[in-house]
Amino acid sequence: MTPCPPDTAPSRVLVTGGAGFIGAHLCRALDAAGHTVVALDDLSTGRRERLHDLPRTRLVVGDVRDRDTIAHAAARCDAVVHLAAIVSVPLCDAQPDIADAVNRGGTARVLQVAEAAGIRRVVFASSAAVYGSADVIPQHEDLAVAPLSDYGAHKADGERLCAAATRRGSLAAFPLRFFNVYGPGQSDDGPYAAVLTAWNDAIRAGRPLRVDGDGRQTRDFVHVDDVVHAIRLALGAARRHAGHPLNVGSGNATAIGDLAAQLCAWAGHGAGTVPGPPRRGDVRHSVACLARVRRALAYTPRVSLPEGLRPLLSLPPE
Repeated sequence: MTPCPPDTAPSRVLVTGGAGFIGAHLCRALDAAGHTVVALDDLSTGRRERLHDLPRTRLVVGDVRDRDTIAHAAARCDAVVHLAAIVSVPLCDAQPDIADAVNRGGTARVLQVAEAAGIRRVVFASSAAVYGSADVIPQHEDLAVAPLSDYGAHKADGERLCAAATRRGSLAAFPLRFFNVYGPGQSDDGPYAAVLTAWNDAIRAGRPLRVDGDGRQTRDFVHVDDVVHAIRLALGAARRHAGHPLNVGSGNATAIGDLAAQLCAWAGHGAGTVPGPPRRGDVRHSVACLARVRRALAYTPRVSLPEGLRPLLSLPPE
């Protein structure tokens, strides 16, 4: 794990989705820094065992659709990091009412509870999905949001709720737009960089790596340690930066086909790659402009893609 910024006196932080992929990494970092952590998770995709060895972290099993559950978990907390969401685009499409209630409704309830409880700081997990198929590369926060999916629309609405809550003055809300997050503990059906986990499984099984489309589509892969670092910076950031979305990525565009070929070379994987059909609605290019987040949070990504991927493949460092 990369070093994190120095912390002030230990505080009590509620992490919704705390037993999920990003949430568990965040809880571990906060716990190690001396914070008391309350992880709220319905365990639909989160896993209890991710948190079992954290002495300062308590798991509350519950649903962000229930205001009383959030209020119970948030009692005596100084800050909230809201990660809980249905993040699968196909699942959002298949169950739109449930997804709307969890994603849009859950964010509204978290903000309402935080305001009522006098919690002064909320960090909200938004997504690069709000950009849709924006032609401007790299994507910067002043671009108009144009999500292609319900999931992206939920995140865009969450950003607007954060802006409104910040304008009301009772709290400072920081929406962070995560790009393609990857790292240890990620499931192969996860929403962020699941292609990397699927390829890793294929390499271990001796199967070819499937590359959808022509392979020239690009993504911005950001290591989960860098995402945790950005969240912790936001927890201590100046209020004047609140209410405005901030990109969290690596700032580097990686072509999917090139990455598959590089993984095969690193692993000595003779099965190579196999083409797959283009995915419907797939964004062609995605890469974060980091100028604003550097100014607001002094955020700089620290884990390069080769450095982050090689341990996942159990390969020695270069």
